[in-house]
Amino acid sequence: MNEATANLLENAPPFATATAELSRWSENYDQPTPYTLFLDLIGWSGETYGSVGFFPAELDKPQADIPENAPAYSAWSSGQGAVSHAFANLIDQRLGALELGMLADALGEYALRPDDVTNYVDSLEAASMGDES
Repeated sequence: MNEATANLLENAPPFATATAELSRWSENYDQPTPYTLFLDLIGWSGETYGSVGFFPAELDKPQADIPENAPAYSAWSSGQGAVSHAFANLIDQRLGALELGMLADALGEYALRPDDVTNYVDSLEAASMGDES
């Protein structure tokens, strides 16, 4: 984490403290992180990158095409609901009660002040890329 990002996280505005805490906590994870799911749920990932980041690309592949060393998801089956079931199990495997609570708090901030939280997320992401504008 660079200095600009650390400063934004330490000095989060009152309307985005839970968002900052979720981002900070997510530093403990390999991708995908709880913060990545937050960005997907508020639409930030889709608007910025045109895709979501929490669910791995492997879910779009047939089971036979997934490398043996890929993360294991226990929901593989054929049929209409197979991908949705896999998403649910991925969330179960990545998020515990603490992370779900933190996610809920950050989503609550977004629900109250969507534009302000989105602007804060924009600032965090720009800082993490080294663009401090």
